Amino acid sequence: LAGGRPLSMLLMRPELDHWRPGEQVGMFQGDNLAYVSATELLLLWDDDALVARIHRLGEIIAARLRALAARYPRRNVEIRGVGMIWALDFGQPASAAVVSAWALERGLVVEPAEINNQVLLVAPPITIDEAILHEGLERLDQAVSMFLDHK
Repeated sequence: LAGGRPLSMLLMRPELDHWRPGEQVGMFQGDNLAYVSATELLLLWDDDALVARIHRLGEIIAARLRALAARYPRRNVEIRGVGMIWALDFGQPASAAVVSAWALERGLVVEPAEINNQVLLVAPPITIDEAILHEGLERLDQAVSMFLDHK
């Protein structure tokens, strides 16, 4: 929401908003940069072209990850996600940490997303250039394939 900066936000319909200022305090209140980043992002959501682009890029990610998992049917890699936030669940503790390290060696940052490091999070920025997205997905494919080919 705030470009990677900590920020908590509570959204509700106006008719439900009976709180006084400060009553909805969260763990992260944010800072000026976080507020500006979040405001700009919320303004972008009114841009139909951006929303359509995010949907299209999300479909590219989904198709690429599903094709990758389909190449390894015996490995039971579960693909799940929506929009531009996707995950590969390898079903094995520490597997996502290994793939994350191998991806980083290729210049790609993807992170383990669960306590036992079996789920790898794929969440590129919504403003990513499509060519760079394809390049990142190719690097991810290399790292994941290397891991899945090991057994």
